[in-house]
Formats: sequence, structure tokens, C-alpha cells
Amino acid sequence: MSIAVTGATGHLGRLIVESLLRRGVPPDQIVALGRNVAKADDLRDRGLPSCRSSTTTSTRCAWRSPGSTS
Repeated sequence: MSIAVTGATGHLGRLIVESLLRRGVPPDQIVALGRNVAKADDLRDRGLPSCRSSTTTSTRCAWRSPGSTS
């Protein structure tokens, strides 16, 4: 099971991600969703996949796995 955290690059989203990690959820089971995936670089470095996502536009997720540069 994966947990998608919307707004993971913002203040509240980061707190949620940190809480999940402290509770023992494996990083590869948490998907960081946010408008600016560049802000998710540190999350990817910790093993979380990320995806650019916005509630105002319909976009396809191009998953960015840990270690990915594109």
C-alpha cells in the first residue's frame, strides 16, 4: 500500500511526511506530491518517489524515483 501526501513540498505536507517516517512507514511507500518537484529533491534523497501534481490542473504524473535527475 502506498500513501500519497499532497502538498508534500509545503510546510504541512512535510510535517506529515516526517510523521509517517517516524512511525516506521518505509520511504518507498510514501509518494510526495507537489507543484514544485525541485523542492522535493531532499525527499527523493531519502527514498521517497515524487510527482508534480496540482489541484487546479489536470496533469499526468511522471514519477521521479529516488536518484532520478529528470
